[in-house]
Amino acid sequence: MQTQEIIAEACKLDWSGRYEVAQIMLESLAQPDDVPDPRWVALLDSRLEAYRSGLVVGIPAAEVLGHF
Repeated sequence: MQTQEIIAEACKLDWSGRYEVAQIMLESLAQPDDVPDPRWVALLDSRLEAYRSGLVVGIPAAEVLGHF
């Protein structure tokens, strides 16, 4: 079954059925990849090490979000 066929069939469902399909699809997108990109891992590790070593100082969330 092709993507457009699946969408067409899903659109025929009642509200609760469409909601259930949408919820499952959104949850499937939130699943982490089995293998994270090593470039992201290296970047996050270096930033965490900089924070832990005192090279950088954290900013309180209230201060950061206060600008929004």
